[in-house]
Amino acid sequence: MEAVYLMGRDVWGDGCTKTEYLRQCRESRKYRRGRWHVLADSDGALMCSVIAYLLPRLAGRVTLGLGSVATPLALRGRGYASQALKCLMSGYRQYCRVEVFLLFADIELRFYQRLGFMPLPEAVQSYGDAVGMAYCAPDLWEEILRAAAEQPPGYF
Repeated sequence: MEAVYLMGRDVWGDGCTKTEYLRQCRESRKYRRGRWHVLADSDGALMCSVIAYLLPRLAGRVTLGLGSVATPLALRGRGYASQALKCLMSGYRQYCRVEVFLLFADIELRFYQRLGFMPLPEAVQSYGDAVGMAYCAPDLWEEILRAAAEQPPGYF
C-alpha cells in the first residue's frame, strides 16, 4: 500500500515528510473504508490507483464514490487514469449493478468530463476547491439531480 499512497503525495501531502504522509495514510479511516483498485503493467509496476466507496443509494440507484485517483508523477499524461477509471466503472456497472458514480474533482474538470462526468449543481457544492461530479446514464441525470438537491452527497 505504501507505493499506492505515495502516488498522490505530491498533490495531497501538504508538505509532510514521506514518513508522516505514509503514517497519515495508514491511519486514515477514509482509506480503510474504501476498496483500493490498481492498474499495473504486465510486470506488476503500478500505473494508477483509485479508491471506491459504496455509498447510500441516490434516487434509489446503486451509487459508488470514486476518489484518490493517482498516477506516479513520471507516468502522468499517458492515459492510465482514464483507462483505470473506464475499466473500474465498467466492472462495477456489470458486476455490482452500479448506476451512479460520484467523485470530488480537485483537478481540471475536463479530465472527468471526457469520461462522462458532469458537475453537480452549485447548490450542492460545499467542499472548497473540490467539485462534486456525477456520472450516470443520460436518462437518469434529471432524477439524480433532484435527489442530490434533496440530499446533497457527503464528501467521502
